[in-house]
Amino acid sequence: MTSSLFCPNCGRRSEGGLCAQCFLERFDLVKCSSILGAKICTTCGSFFQDRKWVECDPHGLAISTVRSQLNINPAAEDVHVAFEPETLGEIMRVHVHVDAVVKGMAASKDVDVDVRIERESCDRCRRIAGGYYEGIVQVRAENRFPTSEERSRCKEIAAAIINQKSDRMAFILDIRELKEGIDIYVAPIHAGKQISKAITEEFGGKLSEAAKLAGRRDGREFYRVSFAVRLPQFLVGDIISLGDHVIDIARMGKRVVGRNLKTGAQFTSDVDDLGGAELLCHRSDAQTTVLTMVQDDEIQVLDPDSYEPRTLPRPAFLKAESGAEISVVKTRKGMFVLPEN
Repeated sequence: MTSSLFCPNCGRRSEGGLCAQCFLERFDLVKCSSILGAKICTTCGSFFQDRKWVECDPHGLAISTVRSQLNINPAAEDVHVAFEPETLGEIMRVHVHVDAVVKGMAASKDVDVDVRIERESCDRCRRIAGGYYEGIVQVRAENRFPTSEERSRCKEIAAAIINQKSDRMAFILDIRELKEGIDIYVAPIHAGKQISKAITEEFGGKLSEAAKLAGRRDGREFYRVSFAVRLPQFLVGDIISLGDHVIDIARMGKRVVGRNLKTGAQFTSDVDDLGGAELLCHRSDAQTTVLTMVQDDEIQVLDPDSYEPRTLPRPAFLKAESGAEISVVKTRKGMFVLPEN
């Protein structure tokens, strides 16, 4: 005859040992300290976790802090954890609900954890506040000053490169406007290299580097690097004289693309091959006149100032017919028809 087994705690029938209800009551499904601390940067809002500063929102900070300290009993299976953060001044309270299966029985537990926020400056913001930088991108132009459009675009390029970098220690400390150009103070050195290369790729020009000893840091010699970016002498829209050619510059970069106004032929050249070129005028100096005659290789236009007829070579790009209005420029090399932009 089989004897009945009883729970030694409550006296209810049991298969042996504690009954299911008493077992679950004594089973520690989850353990976590009721009070935790978290560091958040006063300036940028990043927080300190796993011995490094990372970007996160306040609720994400609280949840991540609690999750890292939450201990689920290894006997639990099919575990589901839900976090519900709540802001209480300088305390983030996280309501934690855990569902699991223990020895075939459903178990659940609710825990409230207070995350106390400690505010201090992160390593990146401390460097910025201390005026730290590793490189200077110095943007200048050949035989002229950079235009306001060039300056603005260089700043956009610098900001885009910093923003897309995964290194959170990359930043722009300062941008100084000078008569002769702009100086962009950056960290680290490779960020300055990327910015200067991107500027020269877009505008063309020359790039050089020079390193200078700035002291010692962490027992090592510390160098700062100056990246000298020299923009080309000429701009898009400039009309230049190069030998026997008159070129309307349409695009600047590693290579110069434009149109030979004498023949209408496409012009392509390396920036370095423009040595000896002279600026005649800019497209903004163009005047509107009337095309009075079109022949096979010649056209006739009215001088926009004297209204006298002028005979010019017909450029290959000209498709207009007699009576149409066209744009011309008058230079010391003569009058030339401009192609449409």
